[in-house]
Amino acid sequence: MNIKASMLMFAFSMGVLCHAQSNGFVRIVQNGGFESYTGTINGSSVFQSWVNEIGDPFSDQYSTHPIEFGPITRGLPWNLTYLFGGQVPLTAVTQRNIPITFDGQLIDGGLVKLRLSAWLGGFRDQDDYATCDVLLRDQSGGLIGQPLTIGPVTRIMRNGVTGMMQLSKTIRVPAGVRKVDVIVSLVRLQGTANNGMADDVVVEVGTGLSGFGD
Repeated sequence: MNIKASMLMFAFSMGVLCHAQSNGFVRIVQNGGFESYTGTINGSSVFQSWVNEIGDPFSDQYSTHPIEFGPITRGLPWNLTYLFGGQVPLTAVTQRNIPITFDGQLIDGGLVKLRLSAWLGGFRDQDDYATCDVLLRDQSGGLIGQPLTIGPVTRIMRNGVTGMMQLSKTIRVPAGVRKVDVIVSLVRLQGTANNGMADDVVVEVGTGLSGFGD
């Protein structure tokens, strides 16, 4: 029996997978759909679980500014909201020091994967865009490896139409990682409004995830 199989059997015998759902993974980002916000500060929306790092985050409804991608393709109610960039060149919101709720032996043995997905996009034929990053950290907060990044969805990818498209990436969690930061960035390249858009940010971690790449 190889070392990974031995570690997995040990994990099951000790019950260290109790944090995982029956399908072998957990979602570790809260309010990834930006539906819950507590009000505004200096005109910027304040979202539950997210920290306004820089700029002018704004909560916008699909019903106010209909878009080609998003609720039409997902069948969501039109009163749901998404993250909008506001009026400044760079807006960013974060969730930091999110613990990975899996036994460290499983992570260090290469048995745990992480998948990042989000709906990202922009406005008409403008080049404004959104990206989403996951930073990998050890228990003391030190960075490990390179950030996992998705985006941007360019105006060419959107065919010059206002909207968002879903992107995703999956990696094997490097040894030593114990927590992550999640950063959503909205960038203005044209005009006066930052028309970067983001919604449904999901980070899943577990032994039951399959596949790599977009």
